[in-house]
Amino acid sequence: MLSPSQIIIHKSIKAKRVVRKINGTLLIEYTLMYFFVAMILSFAIRLIFFRQPQDETTPLFSIVVGLLAVFMLFNLYFRNKLVSVNSNSSELIIELLKEKYPNVKHWVVNKPLITGGSPETSNHRSKLIIGIIDDDRTYINGQTVFKDGLWYFDGFYNYIKCRAVAKHFR
Repeated sequence: MLSPSQIIIHKSIKAKRVVRKINGTLLIEYTLMYFFVAMILSFAIRLIFFRQPQDETTPLFSIVVGLLAVFMLFNLYFRNKLVSVNSNSSELIIELLKEKYPNVKHWVVNKPLITGGSPETSNHRSKLIIGIIDDDRTYINGQTVFKDGLWYFDGFYNYIKCRAVAKHFR
C-alpha cells in the first residue's frame, strides 16, 4: 500500500497525474517498461514501413504488432492519469469507490491521501486505488498491480472506471 511519503502530492495535483518519488525499484521498473514498449513499437514500425521482399511475415501480423504497440502506449498514458471529482468528502468518495471496486477491501484515509488495495488474486494481480484530496475536489486513480509491480495493460480501463465515479458528482 502506498504511503503519503511515496507520492509527491502537490506535483500530482498540478500535473493531474500520480507523481511518485523516484527510488531504485521504480527507476528499474519504468526503464524496463518503456524499453519493452519502445522495442515493440520499433518492431512494429520496421514490419509496417520497412518490409523486405524476402520477409515472410504477413501484413496481418504487422498490423497486429502495430496495434499492440499503440494499445500499450495508450495504456501507459492513462495509467497514472488522475480523474477530478467535484467533492472533497473522503467518506462519499470511499463509498462510491467501494461500489465500483468491490474487491478492494483495505482502505486507508491519511489526509490528503486515500489509498485502497485489494488482495492478490490467483493470477497475481491486485488493484490499487489512489485518491488525493485537495481544497474543493478529490483526484482519483486506479491501477492494476502485478506481483508488486505495476501492470500497464489496464490503464485505460481503470481510467474509465474512475471517470464513472466522477460522473456521480457532476
